[in-house]
Amino acid sequence: MPDDSTVAQKDDEQIPRASAPRHASQPPRETPGVNGSGASHASTVPGLPLLPPRLKNDFYQRLAESYRVRYGSDFSRMFHQYHFERLMAAAAPTVEKTVLDAGCGGGAVLHCLSGAFGSVVGLDLSPEMLGIIDRGTDSNCALVLGQMERIPLPDESVDCIICRGALSHVDAVPPILQEFQRVLKHGGVVVISEPSLDSVLLRLPRAVITSRSKVFKKGHKAYGSNDLLPLLRRAGLTVARKEYFGYLSFPICDMADVLPILPRLPFKTGITAMLIAIDRVLSLIPVVNRQAWHLILTAHKP
Repeated sequence: MPDDSTVAQKDDEQIPRASAPRHASQPPRETPGVNGSGASHASTVPGLPLLPPRLKNDFYQRLAESYRVRYGSDFSRMFHQYHFERLMAAAAPTVEKTVLDAGCGGGAVLHCLSGAFGSVVGLDLSPEMLGIIDRGTDSNCALVLGQMERIPLPDESVDCIICRGALSHVDAVPPILQEFQRVLKHGGVVVISEPSLDSVLLRLPRAVITSRSKVFKKGHKAYGSNDLLPLLRRAGLTVARKEYFGYLSFPICDMADVLPILPRLPFKTGITAMLIAIDRVLSLIPVVNRQAWHLILTAHKP
């Protein structure tokens, strides 16, 4: 599918299970890990500080419960398969490659990644979010409790990074992009999909939804392409592709916990398929295609 614009600018082995990241000068500490069933166990990750107990709070519990609704239906899975296809358009997944799902949350696309890549790592800072992930038979998927600002992986250890909607929750983006650049192999790719400010028409609806919903923090952000493109380049990543994603299908199929419209209707998957088809057409129309809920950027590590 054609993207809105193409940007060229000159201005990525399997992960060792016990390798130390660059923060090895700091004393090792035990950090909680999460296994496939959501049960906690102890694992040693050198240099990664313990997550303070206050992170296990009502907000993350509420968010996890909300995500069960958002990602737990057949129509939601259909929509996220569509989103996944768009994310993978430039990632060139193979069974020889390792992918990091940075800020994986409740694992909406982990199963899809497990079927496309040889090894998958899901990283999130919330035990509650990791605890709702059901990996099923995805034996090639590991879950890691940690922060994007200090990814507990070695330098140049992954071939691809997917970051879907996670940057909207952070205070500072540059340190995270520097970490992406560090753990990405040369020639690897990072695909970022974030709430977009490029659509003037959606700024007010987005602000209303964000302010009235209990699953968004006060500091929840959206980004314009003029915000993220320079940050990617400063991190040493070459931007290769910019496109827009999500029109009618996004609020109706992806936000059932916030806008419970589709759960109340019959023929849910049929309606979802129709909305996705309309979105595909809208994405091809100049000017109109900027009025999207998400911005997808693809960048490479030279």
